[in-house]
Amino acid sequence: MGFWFVISQLPYGWQLALGRKLGQFIFSRGGSRVKVAKANIQRCLPELSEQEQQALLKQSFETAATGLLEVGMGWWFSDRRLAKLSHIEGLEHLEKARATNQGILLITGHFTPMEIAARMIGQTAPCRLLYRKNNNPVFEWLSTRRRAHNVYEMVPHKEIKHFVNCLSAGDIAIYLTDQHYGTKHSVFAPFFGIETATIKKTAEYAESSNAIVMPVQYGRKPDGSGYFLKFHPAIEGFPSGDAIKDATITNDWVEKFAREHPEQYFWQHRRFKSVPEGVEKFY
Repeated sequence: MGFWFVISQLPYGWQLALGRKLGQFIFSRGGSRVKVAKANIQRCLPELSEQEQQALLKQSFETAATGLLEVGMGWWFSDRRLAKLSHIEGLEHLEKARATNQGILLITGHFTPMEIAARMIGQTAPCRLLYRKNNNPVFEWLSTRRRAHNVYEMVPHKEIKHFVNCLSAGDIAIYLTDQHYGTKHSVFAPFFGIETATIKKTAEYAESSNAIVMPVQYGRKPDGSGYFLKFHPAIEGFPSGDAIKDATITNDWVEKFAREHPEQYFWQHRRFKSVPEGVEKFY
């Protein structure tokens, strides 16, 4: 754990450079994650040439490794230091939603600067973060305590009743909609043109809590000068009552963000582990 603290004290440019080097090393070693990411990129972005896909594959490991190092930044950077690297857009949409006194469910996907994004959102407005507990008790103990400085509350994913009650009371929460949870709580909806097992809970949480659903985008700025966070207008008519339509809407937002900054999407995740009956499996 001390590794993250030490890295976080280095100049920002050095940390980016170290992240790229670490990613290149991990990529060169191959392994299952490289195979998964390669398969995902090939299926999702067939319009890219083989050379472009290979370049994106390498970049995705560079940004993923950078995200790993950014954990230390998210935990130990001073507010002042992070503020110099932060660029936030769309606050008028967030303020408009807050004025309704309804809960706000901020939806987004798995992009590599996740740790930084959670802190930037937490500094913008008090919010809760639904998360899955880590199997490593030391990491779980440290991460929850460090993240507690950045968000109002870390809510374990099994405490759904509490999570929904907080939304019903008018709180703000972050929810990543592109996780794979199998087919029990999912419907198949298009994602990059692929019928993908997509969780229904986004719409269900919004309906049961009367929360506003608002897409939020985040990432590293292409020029290496820091990070961006962008709040988009609330989704009108969501949930619609049609599970597939609602799942398609959330997928479309994540796909939009991923297409804008494909190198920062977490392609290493086995997003397409479940497939419809009769369809050949990816992995």
